[in-house]
Amino acid sequence: MRFSGESWANIKQTLALMLELVGTNRYARATPMHLYAPYPGTPLFDEAVAQGWEKPATLEEWAAVDFHSGELPWLDEETKRRLRRMTVSTYFLDGRTMPEYFSQAPMMRAAAAVYGAVVRWRARRNNFHLMPELWLMEQYRRVKAMA
Repeated sequence: MRFSGESWANIKQTLALMLELVGTNRYARATPMHLYAPYPGTPLFDEAVAQGWEKPATLEEWAAVDFHSGELPWLDEETKRRLRRMTVSTYFLDGRTMPEYFSQAPMMRAAAAVYGAVVRWRARRNNFHLMPELWLMEQYRRVKAMA
């Protein structure tokens, strides 16, 4: 998501389609949005390099390239932050994927189901600005990593 030249209108259309699909079909799954990560051998890889993206020089540097970071030269910091928030939210958009992921943790499963309603509200309004729940998610990840 957010290829060079991709507009916010395109991103909003994608989000609207995701909402429509999960809203009209209770069995629909919405694959979360991901940020664009350039990979060799693809036409967009060459375009990213031409636009100033520096390809990793070592295997360790390649390990850091993923679809969560959004480290692309054509994105300013505010755009990166906004896209990251939007992509995290879309994991909960269909109201089923994340509750199933937390199937072994009943409290987290319930929280994820409730949060899906919050995400759908945010997505309908394209409001991903103030998201204190991201702090809670990070705390959960830290606790889980220590276990």
